[in-house]
Amino acid sequence: MSSARLTLLASMGAVALTLSACVSPPPAPVAPTEPIPAPVVAEPVAAPD
Repeated sequence: MSSARLTLLASMGAVALTLSACVSPPPAPVAPTEPIPAPVVAEPVAAPD
């Protein structure tokens, strides 16, 4: 019984963390900065081709 309750609590905690992560925008702007340099590197590689 106790293990089942712990599992429920863990799942609820995971859901709460996911919701809080989706609500908080600070981590979002950090990700887009990575994909930006990728296309820039692709251009010079295409030129020598």
